[in-house]
Amino acid sequence: MAKPIIGVTANSAWVSASNVFTSRYVSMMTNANILPIIDSGGIPVLLTDQMMHQDVSELISAIDGLLIPGGQDVDPKNYDQTNKVNYCAEVNSTGFPYKRPKSMSPNEHKDKFEISLYHEAVKQGKPVFGICRGMQLINVAEKGSLHQEVSEISSIIHEIDHNGYSHHHEIIIKPESLFHKIFRTERYFGPSTHHQAIDRIGENLNASGHAVDGVIEFIEHRDPKVFVVGVQGDIEQARQNLPGFAKLYEHFINESKLRSKR
Repeated sequence: MAKPIIGVTANSAWVSASNVFTSRYVSMMTNANILPIIDSGGIPVLLTDQMMHQDVSELISAIDGLLIPGGQDVDPKNYDQTNKVNYCAEVNSTGFPYKRPKSMSPNEHKDKFEISLYHEAVKQGKPVFGICRGMQLINVAEKGSLHQEVSEISSIIHEIDHNGYSHHHEIIIKPESLFHKIFRTERYFGPSTHHQAIDRIGENLNASGHAVDGVIEFIEHRDPKVFVVGVQGDIEQARQNLPGFAKLYEHFINESKLRSKR
């Protein structure tokens, strides 16, 4: 059986080039999000929001699975809220609650593209895996909402420190969930690097894992025939020390292979 082709949604940003005097708008994705797909037996291809939205059906038809990784905040307009966060050009680190770097500001065009990809993937029966922003995007696509700052509800530290330190915490996994079948335990440990969190869970989703303070960390689709999973932490660089996440990638790749129509 051929290796499954996994579409990975890219981020778009203005970056400075070393040999020119102006910035250029580029589509990009870190290798940290690409390598787990390769290591698990898949072939990653980048899907950029510069692609035509009317081509979403053909794009999904050409892949076997969809990965939506981390990135900019989801625009609150997508879940009927006004923006509470001030995205500032002068803020260079992760910022403080309600004052974040400009690079984290929402991209309405990207949101619409990824939401369209998500719905089309579900329609065509293609597996979907969301990480960090990707999990939040899936929840919003399913008519859920977000806390614009996780500090509104958290009692432990969920986001990256200003010195770049990534916090970790225990995750309580719901029995009989897909995550329980993959991790084979009711308690696991995971990285935490997010400043937003799920508020109202999406209509077709179940919360499968929570941090000790109740913040939702794992989600899955209510219909067991539909493979949609999401994790809140940036797990791509934690899979060697926390092999449960490597198993999650492998399960996603295997489902993409089994459901492939190519």
